[in-house]
Amino acid sequence: MAAVGFYDFFTATNIADSISIPGLTSGVPQITTLDRGAFTRPRSTTAQPLESAGCWRCCCPFAVAAGLRSGTAPPEGLAPLGGPVALMGGALPLTVSRTSIIGALIVILVMVPRWKPQRRWTAIGVLAGAVACFKVIIPGLIGTITALFASFLSNSDSSTQARTVKYSAIVPYLDERPLFGRGLGTFIPELYFFTDNQYMLTLAEMGFLGLLALVFLFLTGIHQGGAIRRLAVGESDRELGQAFFASAVVALVVSATFDALSFPMFAGMFFLTIAAGGSYLGFIRRAAPKPRSVEFPCLPAGQHLPSPSPAPPAPVR
Repeated sequence: MAAVGFYDFFTATNIADSISIPGLTSGVPQITTLDRGAFTRPRSTTAQPLESAGCWRCCCPFAVAAGLRSGTAPPEGLAPLGGPVALMGGALPLTVSRTSIIGALIVILVMVPRWKPQRRWTAIGVLAGAVACFKVIIPGLIGTITALFASFLSNSDSSTQARTVKYSAIVPYLDERPLFGRGLGTFIPELYFFTDNQYMLTLAEMGFLGLLALVFLFLTGIHQGGAIRRLAVGESDRELGQAFFASAVVALVVSATFDALSFPMFAGMFFLTIAAGGSYLGFIRRAAPKPRSVEFPCLPAGQHLPSPSPAPPAPVR
């Protein structure tokens, strides 16, 4: 997906529109390319650039963990992460989106501080070099992204203002059915409007109880990653636990910036990571050493506690 995103960005096209599966016809109108500034925002094989960026953000931590697991560098250094991290990490700025950069920063802030100092500073140097390369290879991209954040902080961004107006528009629908909402999948943009916020959309469709369930689902993913990190014995397992943790935190935060679960590919990947995290946590718990009490140690079958040594004879008076 990230490789297709690079192609779409540099050719200003969408290669997915030219893909035709024999025997099938498209039931939706063709989506034109989206531009921001002087750049084409790639959506790869997804429905929207934000969806493609969301998939890359959720997968990038696992690519980093896999690279560290298979690297040949010593533990103090930065192992060669390979092509997947470079492709997904490099494709994120191409979407020219604040959400993409925020998600990338979350991955960095969650994973990098857990590394040893030498690996951490090496990673920071690589990231600084990557930003410099983007500034030279794609002139104007870094400046466009910086301008997006500047307009957001100055409250002069039309996109942010339009989303804020939609928040108040949800209130009448929420007042009608505050607990259970209008029904899952019934708040159709063609009939109402785009919320651009998964939490607002959940409030309208499933009410406060649905919002509580959604937040609980995100927190479940965060708990799984933290539990794997705490219980794992090997360093590679701990890195993988941190990857689950980072992926869940990214999903929690970016769901406030677009209606994440309305996009099928991002939703499928999110639930897949939740299920994989639960399964892996089960493996880690079964492999973790069982604690033993001092009074009743659990010894393997066939072993017995050593017999106490006989007490010395009492002295003769």
